[in-house]
Amino acid sequence: MEEVPNQDRRQEGRYVSVLRVCCIETSQGIDFALLRNISANGAQIEADVPDPVGSPISYFFDDNFRVEAEIAWKKDGRVGLANRTFSGSNARSFPRRALRVPLSEPARAWIDGVKHDVRVANISQSGALLLGIANFRVGALMTLEIGHLALPNVTVRWVTDQSAGVKFEHPVHVRDLRRLVEDRRHRIHAASPPDAAPDGPSSCPPTIPHD
Repeated sequence: MEEVPNQDRRQEGRYVSVLRVCCIETSQGIDFALLRNISANGAQIEADVPDPVGSPISYFFDDNFRVEAEIAWKKDGRVGLANRTFSGSNARSFPRRALRVPLSEPARAWIDGVKHDVRVANISQSGALLLGIANFRVGALMTLEIGHLALPNVTVRWVTDQSAGVKFEHPVHVRDLRRLVEDRRHRIHAASPPDAAPDGPSSCPPTIPHD
């Protein structure tokens, strides 16, 4: 029987209302959740989390803000989390920018009619970090194809040796980000042998600002 929230169990700490979409990582992989509130001791999210009370979970916006926790209670689609690693540095780095979703997904960048095969390391509603690029020019326009998405008029904002930050012409809806994550998870599961042991927690690729 699942435990239910008990206000008396809350440790002292100031809960701050957030109401922002974040990423969570459970035994099922990476998914999305609505972060309702957060304190140094814990947080409350809205998400479909199949793991039982007591299971490990992490929630994050990018590599600069990632908290390891465990499931404290579940009720009516809401999940209470007890933080394990929250610290003052987490509070100071609480992101003001858009959620970055780790992806590691192949993509195609079309510039002046030429196709470039790249990999999307992470993506947000406003842009993405591309790896494996060559000779991209800052300010260049491209059409970027990622999974089911075809995004026109994407602008190269910065370029390093083998990576580039790009900005989308229009924000990508959260439901499209969710579909990218779910499609990738389904492909990985379909390619795994039926008796294969479940993978351990996946690591996030380095997150570099692309705005």
